[in-house]
Amino acid sequence: MSIRFDRAFRLLLALLCLGLGACSIGRDYVGNSLRADPKVLQPGKTTLAEVLELFGAPDRIQRRHDGDVLTYRFVRGNTSELELEEPVVTGITFFVYTKRQLKANQLTLFFDDADTLVTFGYTGGVDELDPL
Repeated sequence: MSIRFDRAFRLLLALLCLGLGACSIGRDYVGNSLRADPKVLQPGKTTLAEVLELFGAPDRIQRRHDGDVLTYRFVRGNTSELELEEPVVTGITFFVYTKRQLKANQLTLFFDDADTLVTFGYTGGVDELDPL
């Protein structure tokens, strides 16, 4: 009889644990990924018109007296969460684990007053996100 009770207790405990857990996974995007590879850019040769044709409208334009600065930005965030709670009687939460990551790809281009690319900077952080 104790063997039957032991199996029943283990089964009840396993079902209770399954009923207590909740898990959620989310992914957020802000902006658009780049339409072209920044490696095609050539300071001193690439024009503002060519950049707009290749990459589309920028997220931000800063007007300066000696040329414009264009910024393209794509942000991605991953969230994983595990929550253990008693949902029926008390609603008490026993444990919460949350992992959030936020990374961005950003391309910043500096033009002179003749709309020719002077220099640019690129950071590609989205590829560094851990898989969900």
